Parts: sequence; C-alpha cells; structure tokens
Amino acid sequence: MWLWRGNGAGGVSARTKIGSGWQYVTSMAAPGNLDRTAGNDLVARDTGGTLWLYPGSNASGFAARHVMGIGWNIMNFIG
Repeated sequence: MWLWRGNGAGGVSARTKIGSGWQYVTSMAAPGNLDRTAGNDLVARDTGGTLWLYPGSNASGFAARHVMGIGWNIMNFIG
C-alpha cells in the first residue's frame, strides 16, 4: 500500500510505502477520523464481503482492525 501525501501546494509528494499484504481487499475508503479517537482511519472490504475498520494510530500506522459489518460484497463501490 502506498501513501501520496499532499505537498501543501495542490500537488503530491513522493510516495511512501505504508503496508503490504492488502491483496484480500476489494474496496477501500479513507473517511478521516471515523471513530473519533486518534488519527485518520481506513475502511476496507475483503473478498468475503466483510467491512473492516482500521483505526489510525497517529503513529504512522493502524491499531487492530474491527468488523463493521458483513454482506458488503453486494456493493459495487465503497467510498
């Protein structure tokens, strides 16, 4: 997984690798601080249709994931 940070001038900086092993993800969204704790979160749907919350840790990573729901494989787009 790659992150392209904004450069503050309307563009993006060089990419930074922030993870690997995401091949099971079929859709992903970055909703900001969805859980209202410590950092920007990710929401990801796996190949089985389970929707996962990856809470941001404010330390360049994510805390343990949590199931948000099942049956999301009927959706074409999550964003």
